[in-house]
Amino acid sequence: MDARVAQIRLEQKALRISMFGGVIFVVLEFIIAFVTHSQAVLMDCAYDAAELVLIAISLKIVPLLYKPLTEKRPFGYGQVESLFVVFKGSILVAVTAGLIANNVIIIFQGGHYVSFNIVGAFELFAAMQGAIIMVILKRMNKKLDSPMVSVEIDGWYIDAIASIGMAVAFFLPAIIKTDWMAAVT
Repeated sequence: MDARVAQIRLEQKALRISMFGGVIFVVLEFIIAFVTHSQAVLMDCAYDAAELVLIAISLKIVPLLYKPLTEKRPFGYGQVESLFVVFKGSILVAVTAGLIANNVIIIFQGGHYVSFNIVGAFELFAAMQGAIIMVILKRMNKKLDSPMVSVEIDGWYIDAIASIGMAVAFFLPAIIKTDWMAAVT
């Protein structure tokens, strides 16, 4: 097998692992958001769903990156990868801004009660899932050194850290039993 073909397949396999993990993540987040009425989990679900769409596009772009240079395309498709990484980042920033604005509106409307322990436990599970997928992708990327896989690794790292932060935030009311915490919750 040609080394280039092996590289393409390995990179696509890494992206598929990320996509599969993302699908599980989004489905579970949607179920938990529905059951608990948590806007924070719903926000995370929407963000991860947008990421899934972008991963699917990444899978289509990868074979282009390995096409040889030609007279018609003297620079190949290498720039596509950089442009896509910038595009992906811009889309995710826009999605995040929209979701934050929606949550600010909910806060000003008085918010609503959420089952803190269920969300906290789910977020701990989500952090573990994110960390596992991140480690798998890091190992695969040692052979690849792919910017697209690196972006996925960074995304899973951010998801894992954010999930830990959300778990702590949702468990705090159970840990801190004071009048001021009751007012916040």
